[in-house]
Amino acid sequence: SWTAITPVLTSETVSGVTVNASLNLPSYFDLDSLVRKTGDEFSGILKFIGNSDIHFQFSDNSNSYAGGIHFKDKNNITQGGVGGLSTNGIVNGIYMATGTNTPWSSSKGLFISENSMKWKGSNVVTENSGTASRVSDVGNGTAISFQYSGSGLNSSSWIAAWDGYKIGAIAPSKITGVGSAIKATQDSDGNVIKDTYAKKPLYNVNAIGIGQGANVVGVYSSTAIGYHANTRGCYSTAIGGNTHTSGNFSTALGYNASAANMYSIALGPNASATNTNSMAAGHNATAANTYAIAIGIDTLANGNCSMALGYRAKSTGLVSTALGSYTNAASNGSLALGWGAKAISENSIAIGTMANARSECSIAIGQYAKASGYSIAIGVETTADKDSSTAIGDSALALASYSTAIGPLTSANTPYSTVLGYRAATSNANSIQLGNASSLSSITARVPITVTSDERDKADITEIDSKALDFLKKVKAIRYVFNSRELYIDEEHLSEEDRQKKEKYGLCSYNREEHALGTKKGNRIRAGVSAQNVLEALNEIYGTSSYANLVNDNLFDISQDEIPEDVENQLAVNYEGFIPFLIKAVQELAKRLESLESENRRTQP
Repeated sequence: SWTAITPVLTSETVSGVTVNASLNLPSYFDLDSLVRKTGDEFSGILKFIGNSDIHFQFSDNSNSYAGGIHFKDKNNITQGGVGGLSTNGIVNGIYMATGTNTPWSSSKGLFISENSMKWKGSNVVTENSGTASRVSDVGNGTAISFQYSGSGLNSSSWIAAWDGYKIGAIAPSKITGVGSAIKATQDSDGNVIKDTYAKKPLYNVNAIGIGQGANVVGVYSSTAIGYHANTRGCYSTAIGGNTHTSGNFSTALGYNASAANMYSIALGPNASATNTNSMAAGHNATAANTYAIAIGIDTLANGNCSMALGYRAKSTGLVSTALGSYTNAASNGSLALGWGAKAISENSIAIGTMANARSECSIAIGQYAKASGYSIAIGVETTADKDSSTAIGDSALALASYSTAIGPLTSANTPYSTVLGYRAATSNANSIQLGNASSLSSITARVPITVTSDERDKADITEIDSKALDFLKKVKAIRYVFNSRELYIDEEHLSEEDRQKKEKYGLCSYNREEHALGTKKGNRIRAGVSAQNVLEALNEIYGTSSYANLVNDNLFDISQDEIPEDVENQLAVNYEGFIPFLIKAVQELAKRLESLESENRRTQP
């Protein structure tokens, strides 16, 4: 027969805590229905149909209370329980423990409060084919065994940490050189905070690892913060996803940044400082040698003591410096400063937008300035293209060895030639050109030009023959105004081919019709001679135009086969060269005068 009974409520004090609502049921009660059952044994479960609950209510006083379901053995000794703990009538938490007669305050078991969950003093294991060695994680199924030491790492405890996917632990036998405690970060209740731990320490002292997969290996006072951040140097710091430091006092900050040697610094995504005292700052910046500095996106400092600053700047030579976007200092001691500036050879200097110093010890200063072979180019679009050449001024050109061009639009095209002044140009070797014939009005000096004329420095000396007077009589003295062909060159619409011709030969295509009309001629009347007339007179009197260097051809030093058909030469007259002919003519006149005077004396009575 089945008989309903009334449960017995008890109240007892254990270890200073009052325990209420403990349910005492004899073994012969059937928990399935709370009715008496004939026999000495029972089995079953306590069932609640519908929205039924079991409530434990705590009184409002200053005492601490524990209430719940406790489990006793055959000797009526409590061996565990599940319940709640309160103070002043406020529930502090829920406990669950076994193997203890005070499950609410035991050093064993699980305690859950409002903000934390504590596992006290026991291993967490799961049965897996008879092996109790794993804790499964619902995030990705990864599971490993662990033990936790709230006091930190010492000679007898383990260190445990949670990386967001799994709980990890390191045994004391796996750790060497322990100098002080290493602890995963904990909250105010002593719980390990998610994603804070130092992973796989070897001799870590005062190290910090924060983030999933953060790795602090074999270091002293180092820090790794971020997803798979990795640091291996003492006093080193790696902050950011996949950051890496491997040298003492190194610092890496930014995604995938790497500081791989002592005192190296890498700042920015994919920044890399791979050598001692190197520094890379900026996305993809690379400092790949000792004391190298690379600052800017995609910068590269690859030489010892080199510096690259600016977007895609490169300094690859020893003690080279590249400052500015796309700059390139590619050899030892080179300097490139300005957007796109290039100093390619040793000890070369390029300063200015797209300046280019292409040879050893060359200097190019100015936008698009170019210098080669111990040459110097200073000014916008200046070019000093051969050994020891010098070009100074806007678009000045020194295109031959030892040539010098000073002034805007000047051009020295032959070896040892020098030009000075706006648009001054020469194609004659060993010549000096002052100014431009189309714009120059005069050359003034307080003293005359003195010409060296030491006989010891002369050879093949002969006297000008007696035809000097006849020669001078053939030379026409004329008056004129300048009508230079250069004035009729359309500089604004000049083709690249004509521009090259003008630079090399002095002239290129021009408006011949306008020139014939003299639409741009000058207005200052000058006196002089015609170079063509002088050549005719020399040929007629002496049989050759080369009898004396009275007429200079600007293309004289250039092979005739090299000169394009549409390029005209420019003739110049050496007025000073007429002085010896004048002297000889005067001497001839003097002889004639003396002869006439002598004849006149003989004929007089």
